[in-house]
Amino acid sequence: MIHQLQQIKKGVLSALARFPLLKYLFFAGFLFIVYTVFATTMWRNRAKEVGVLEAKRDTLAEDNQRLSQQVNNYHNLLDRATIYTRCDSLR
Repeated sequence: MIHQLQQIKKGVLSALARFPLLKYLFFAGFLFIVYTVFATTMWRNRAKEVGVLEAKRDTLAEDNQRLSQQVNNYHNLLDRATIYTRCDSLR
């Protein structure tokens, strides 16, 4: 096992000696892997944030609808009270 790893290491080093641009290719591949992991993590975190914001938006929309209904109910009560007051003043 150790002998095989030494042979692999020797082969890689000899390939790098013969083809100097190969080390840049390895380096570019390493950077690509690092960037891919970083970008994936960032997109996952962003997706979680968007999910939280959408849940908050939905909650706010429900609260807004409920409050609008309450305001409409109060306006209806106020209109009825105004009508009854006018009727009483006409008598």
